[in-house]
Amino acid sequence: MASKKVSKKSMEPKVPRPVNCFLAFRLEKQGQIVDMLPGANHRDISKLLAKLWKELPESEKEPYRERARQAKIEHAQN
Repeated sequence: MASKKVSKKSMEPKVPRPVNCFLAFRLEKQGQIVDMLPGANHRDISKLLAKLWKELPESEKEPYRERARQAKIEHAQN
C-alpha cells in the first residue's frame, strides 16, 4: 500500500492512517470501473465511485465499515 514517509521535524517514520470504509469500497471496486471505462481519468472514477457509495444501501456498506473498524484496531496496536 502506501510507503512510510519520514517527518522532517522528527525524522521518524510517519505511519499512514488506516483505511476508512469508503476507501475500502474504492479499493475493491476501482478495478471494475477501470475495466468498464478504460479511458476514464481518476477524477471521473472518483466521482462515479462516490455516487455508487452514496446510493449503496446501508446493509451493503456494513462489510466495508467492518474492514475499516479492523484497520483502525490494527493501526492502534502498531
